[in-house]
Amino acid sequence: MLTALDSLFNTKDKLRLRLYETSSKYLQNLTRFSKISYDISHSEYKTESGNESWNYGRMSTVEMTVAPIQAVSLTGNLLYRSGIELDSMPSSVIRPGIEIQTIDAPRGVDITASYYLLHNRYYKNNTSTDSVTRALFFILKPGQWFGPLRWFSPRASVSQNVNCFFNAARPSLLDVATALNGVQSSTVNGGFGVHIFPSDAVLLRNFNEWTRADTSRAFSTENDIQVWLGAKNFWQAIWNYYSEKEYHDGSLGYDRIVTPWLRVQPKLNASYITDSLGTKFEGGPALTMNLNFQNVKIIRSLFNSHDLKLVWTRRNGVTNSTPQIGYTFNLSLIILPNLQISNFETLIFDKRNFTDFQSRVKIIVNF
Repeated sequence: MLTALDSLFNTKDKLRLRLYETSSKYLQNLTRFSKISYDISHSEYKTESGNESWNYGRMSTVEMTVAPIQAVSLTGNLLYRSGIELDSMPSSVIRPGIEIQTIDAPRGVDITASYYLLHNRYYKNNTSTDSVTRALFFILKPGQWFGPLRWFSPRASVSQNVNCFFNAARPSLLDVATALNGVQSSTVNGGFGVHIFPSDAVLLRNFNEWTRADTSRAFSTENDIQVWLGAKNFWQAIWNYYSEKEYHDGSLGYDRIVTPWLRVQPKLNASYITDSLGTKFEGGPALTMNLNFQNVKIIRSLFNSHDLKLVWTRRNGVTNSTPQIGYTFNLSLIILPNLQISNFETLIFDKRNFTDFQSRVKIIVNF
């Protein structure tokens, strides 16, 4: 298995060992836990640095999920990599993380708490950097405490990302874990929203977020309403606002499952922004078609999507005479016994010319 860093230098020899269980019945019976899964790997490799010298490196990863009871899940992961001898890259990387999820524990409350750390060491300069992200998100379900309140569900979140710099390759564990010293930048996000469902056919969603990044402030709100006409079709209206550049964006769409293998989504899109050039309004219709087949003769699965958009632009009161036309094609195909094909195509036709075209094809044969 090649990792992302292998493309940066010539990996001559590599040995990788992996031990994993998606569900360890033995450990679950031993501990009486609801679920235990783990994935442990270790790699040793030798690389050529370009001056006919050899560097020896290693990478270890550990990921474990433990559910003491059905309602509580604890996931921890750790990545360690060393032996990187490139001037622009850290000599070693340590990346631990932990996430706790609870569902109805306590009753009527869902909680997700996470902590992620990325620590880079630069031995040549005797320095290191830190990036810590900590977050808390919870959902309240008042209907589980009092039946007449089951029509709404509040939710809130708070998160912080801190980047630090240390004048030591090995700072104290406390400084690394807490990110209280050597702070270079900090971003704090706080959010609050609510889901309202006055009936089984109507859902309103709102979430508001406030961001403080050093001395700057920002606000955003995301809102939508869904009205279901049956099990296979619904209307949806969306409006989002971001205080940066006074950006508004919204849409009105209809979603329908026509057959088990065909889904269509006609939509009207609009956006408004204020930037250094003035004001800009964009809007127009769009159509998305998704085709999905499973287990048809030699085809294990086929997913195909087509997106067509027409966009008129009005800049500072002047509207373009012709719309911009955009088309995107996606294909994901798995054919028995061992062939995978994916294809992505996109093109834009603007002012009577093709202004952009991209194409990507990937074929994988498993042995």
